[in-house]
Amino acid sequence: MQGGRNRLKWEEVEEQLRKEDLVVYGFVETHLRDMEQPPCNPDYVWEECNRTEGMRKGGGIGAFIKKNMNFQRIRKACAEHLWLKGKVAGESTLLGVVYLWTGKGAKEENRKMINCISNDISELGQGSEIIVMGDMNAHIEGLDGYTDSTGSILLEIGRASCRERV
Repeated sequence: MQGGRNRLKWEEVEEQLRKEDLVVYGFVETHLRDMEQPPCNPDYVWEECNRTEGMRKGGGIGAFIKKNMNFQRIRKACAEHLWLKGKVAGESTLLGVVYLWTGKGAKEENRKMINCISNDISELGQGSEIIVMGDMNAHIEGLDGYTDSTGSILLEIGRASCRERV
């Protein structure tokens, strides 16, 4: 999104929501702070993890959830990712919205966050389809021609998750 304080961006989102009738619409880099919220949409509920004053700039994640779709926010303590649980096509689904860092200290912070996400999936995802979406700020060779440190961590966690599920 790169800055949710811009009214024109929210107007574009409103148009997408009307055209596509989405159940969940996830956002990263909202740049919303503290208790700021996007413009109200009467058909959707807003859930967010805004950055607070004094934290590094940028970031912020959120999701519009279509009313009456029975998606519930769970695990609100997570600061840089949010979890929603509901049903998609009748299947129990755990949906994560994630924003991984870039810049100074990103490798250590991302490792902590990815470990938290992995633990959350192990604890919350039993018997559910799991979808993790967002801005991973990662590069993986098969997609980008090279793998960076965040891409390596994601691949490592992905391999471990597959072994646990087989």
